[in-house]
Amino acid sequence: MVGEQLKKRGFIDIDGLDPASGMRHQALKKKVYKTYYLEFMDGHRIDDIESDAYDCAVAAGCFNLGLLPCAALLEMARVVKPGGLVCFAIFDYNLTAVPEYNNRLGPLMSWMEKEGVWELLDTKQRTDSDITGTMETVYRYTIRASEVDTSSAPARFPINGAGSNIYNLNGICH
Repeated sequence: MVGEQLKKRGFIDIDGLDPASGMRHQALKKKVYKTYYLEFMDGHRIDDIESDAYDCAVAAGCFNLGLLPCAALLEMARVVKPGGLVCFAIFDYNLTAVPEYNNRLGPLMSWMEKEGVWELLDTKQRTDSDITGTMETVYRYTIRASEVDTSSAPARFPINGAGSNIYNLNGICH
C-alpha cells in the first residue's frame, strides 16, 4: 500500500482515502494512517477535507477502468496547498483504452495547467509497478492556484454534472 511505502521513506503524517470499507479495514491494520476517509473521489467536494489541507496527494493504482473519474484531479488539487504536489500514475494504455480517460484525462491535465491550477514538475516512465511490465507514467504536478472556476472547462470534462462549480485550491512524494 502507498501509506506503507511513504512511511518507509520517512513520512509520518499520512491520511488515506478509499470508498471500500474492506480496503479501509485492511489499511487501518497497517497503523500508518492518521485519518482514513471512507469516500469516493469522483469530483464532488469531500466536505470532511479542508481546502489546502495537504502538502501532497498521491494516487496509486487508481486511474483504471471503473475507478477514479477524470474529475478526481480537481478534488486532488483542491486539497493540496499551493506549492504542494499531486502525484499519480496511470498505465499508458489506459489513456485510450478506458472510455472515461480516452481524449479526456490528458486534455483535462493540460487544461488545469493552462488555467494555472498546477504546473507539471516532471514525468517518469516505468515498467516495474506490476508483474506484467506494462508501461506507466508517473506525473508530478506542483499546485499553483488557490481557486479554479470550472465553468470554463470544456464540455467534455463534466465536473459534478454542472459547469459552474468553484473549487478552492490552495511533505513531498516521489
